[in-house]
Amino acid sequence: MLGSRWTLAVVGVVVSLILFLTPVDSGWADPCGSILFPAKVWSHVDLELVLVHTQPCREARMDRLPWAVAVGVLGLTGVGFALWPRRRPGI
Repeated sequence: MLGSRWTLAVVGVVVSLILFLTPVDSGWADPCGSILFPAKVWSHVDLELVLVHTQPCREARMDRLPWAVAVGVLGLTGVGFALWPRRRPGI
């Protein structure tokens, strides 16, 4: 029985995945996408129309990244701790 440690660890991993996969809002009209799947928009670069990541979207994604990584590391550490055997066999 893994108990509440297991539940808290899984919740940490799930919250981290949600932070990685939900689209961010930069406050601009451009769609930003998520941290893992950023959206590109059409823009003029050197008189050529290309798909690029806008700077406000990049900043919004990078602002969320430390939180997503920290929650994910804590969740995975919790999963490892929950699965670690409490008693060693043969002792």
